[in-house]
Amino acid sequence: MKNYLLTLLIVCLLTGGVCFLSSGSSHEKHLRYLCMLLTLLAMISPLPGLLSSFGQTEDPLITLPPELRSEYGELLKEQTEERLNENLQNVFFKDFDLAQNEIFVSCKMDLAEDGAFSLKGITVRLCSPKAVLKREALREYLHTLCDTVVFYEEL
Repeated sequence: MKNYLLTLLIVCLLTGGVCFLSSGSSHEKHLRYLCMLLTLLAMISPLPGLLSSFGQTEDPLITLPPELRSEYGELLKEQTEERLNENLQNVFFKDFDLAQNEIFVSCKMDLAEDGAFSLKGITVRLCSPKAVLKREALREYLHTLCDTVVFYEEL
């Protein structure tokens, strides 16, 4: 930024000096036009570098070395599973009116080579008669997310 401002200052001083020295000349109009173009060019010079950096976002999973990619992918998979489990628990508490100790959810995900996640299965432990009565409603809800849904009753 400092170099850009310094370059802009120098160009403005030079073009101002050229315009001042050419006053009264027959080519004054053309020199002013040329100085204006040079100043404009100096002002927009950082624009191409700025625009080219926008479309170059890379997936961090793909740019990592292979030995770190698997570790990072596993960590990301674990965190995603935990968040999904928490979100499903919250949905069950709010939408299905189940208490925290009445139902437990465990999701298993798969990580592809390109970094995409897929939901392999959902395991649901029903720990109260109230939760067992809502099993079919829970099954319908969970089948929208995944085809493999397993229920266990622990009364």
